[in-house]
Amino acid sequence: MHPEIASFCADHQLPPSMAGALAALVSRLSSGSGSATLVMGDGRASEGLLALSGAGGLATFTDDAPAEASAQSAATGGLPARYTSAGLLGVGGMGEVLRVRDRELGRTCAFKSIKPELLGKANVLARFVEEAQIGAQLQHPNIPPVYDGGRLADGRPWFTMKEVRGRTLGELIADAHGGEWTESGLHRLCEVLVSVADAVGYAHGRGVVHRDLKPDNVQVGSFGEVYVLDWGLAKVVGRPDLALAEGDGSGKRARALEVVARAEATVGEAADLRARAADLRAEGAALLAGVPTWAPEEDKAAGWTQEDAAAALELSAGLLEAEREALLQASLTHAPELPEAHAALAALAEGRHAAAEAARDAAGAKRAEARLRAHAEALPDGHAVRRRVAAYLQGDGALTLETDPPGAEVHLSKYELRNRRLVAVPVGVVGRTPLRGVPLPMGSYLGQITHPERSPVRYPVSIGRG
Repeated sequence: MHPEIASFCADHQLPPSMAGALAALVSRLSSGSGSATLVMGDGRASEGLLALSGAGGLATFTDDAPAEASAQSAATGGLPARYTSAGLLGVGGMGEVLRVRDRELGRTCAFKSIKPELLGKANVLARFVEEAQIGAQLQHPNIPPVYDGGRLADGRPWFTMKEVRGRTLGELIADAHGGEWTESGLHRLCEVLVSVADAVGYAHGRGVVHRDLKPDNVQVGSFGEVYVLDWGLAKVVGRPDLALAEGDGSGKRARALEVVARAEATVGEAADLRARAADLRAEGAALLAGVPTWAPEEDKAAGWTQEDAAAALELSAGLLEAEREALLQASLTHAPELPEAHAALAALAEGRHAAAEAARDAAGAKRAEARLRAHAEALPDGHAVRRRVAAYLQGDGALTLETDPPGAEVHLSKYELRNRRLVAVPVGVVGRTPLRGVPLPMGSYLGQITHPERSPVRYPVSIGRG
C-alpha cells in the first residue's frame, strides 16, 4: 500500500477494509481506466464513471447500472444499517431531512432522502443526485460537506451531510437593526459576509451558481463557523438546467427566483437615475436663484434645461420602478408564496404608505396599507420583514420629556376625529418628569404639565411611527 494512503487512513481513523478499497481505487484510476468500484467498509459497492469536466470543474458521476440498495435494518426504520434516527429535522418540497447517528464513526449528521411520492419523477431524482454531487465536490470550509450516499431499499436516493446548527444571517441582521449598532457587531457581520463571498467565489470557480443566495440560507454557528446552505437550486455551468425542468414545485420556485432577480437588477439603475435627477434639480435651482420672475426667457433657459433633464430622468426611474413591480407580481404566478417577492413588494408598499401619510393622503395611505398587510401576511411567521411591518403598522412611538424643575406631572389627551371635529379625549397621567421613552400610539396629543411651584402649561405633542 502506498505510504500516503496508509497515512491518510491513519489520520482519519479509517478501517483496514476502507484502506484497501482506497488503494485499489487509486490503482485503477492511475492505470487509465475510466470506471472504478469502491468497496465501502460495510461491503457495499458503488460503480460508475468518473469524468472531470476540465479547468478545475466538477466531476460527473453517472450510474451505468442501477445502484444496489443500501443494507436495511427494521430496527433503524428503513435507514441504512450504519445509521440510527434521532428525529426529523425538516421537510422541503423535494426531500426530508433526519438527524441520524453514524454507528461506524460515532458522529451525528443530517440524512436527506427524496420523498417517496417523487420516486417516479426522473427529473426530480436527477436533480437530487446532482445536489448531492455538488455538495460532495465543493470542498470548502464554508460549504457543508457531504459524507456518504446511496439508495434505500425502495430505490430512493439519499445522502448524509454535516448537520449545521446556529442562527441564520437574516436573524443576526434583524437583531442588529432591532438593537443598537456596535462597531464589533458590524465588524462580525462583515466577516460573515466575507466568508459567504469566499464560498460563492469558490463555487463560481468550479462552475456552480447557487441561485438561491439570501441571508436565511447562511448559517452562523456559536463558534463563528459560517456555512452557505441549500444548494438544491444550484446551476452547474455546461449541464442541463434540471431545476428549471417541468414537473415539481421546486422548478416553479427556480423560475420565480429568476424573475425576482430580473426585477431586483433594476433597483440600482433606478436609484442612480434619481440621484442624477436630484443633482440636476439642485443645479437648476442654483441657476434660477436670484433670477426675478419677470426676467426674459433667455435668463431662465439654463436653469429650465437642467430641470427638464431632471424630469426626464425621474420619468425613466419611474418606468423602471413600474417594471420592477410588474416583474415581482409576475414571479408570484410561478410561486404564489415566494418570500423574496412578497418581501420586496411589502417594501414598495411601505414606501408608498409613508409617502401618502407625509402628503396627508388618507385614501392613498389606506390603499398602500392594504397591499402592505397582504404581502407581509404572506411571509412566514418570524420573517424579519413581517416583524418589521407589524411594528411599523402598529404605529407606536415614544415620548421623552424633561422639565425644569423635574417632577412635573404630565397628563395627556389624544385628538380624535368625532363628528368632523378634532376632540381632545383624555388618556390620563403618563408619569412625572423626566419621562424617558414612554410608549404611545402614533397621533396628536395635548399635554397638560403641572408642578406645585410653577404655572400649568399646555403643550402639543405629535407622536410619529417608531
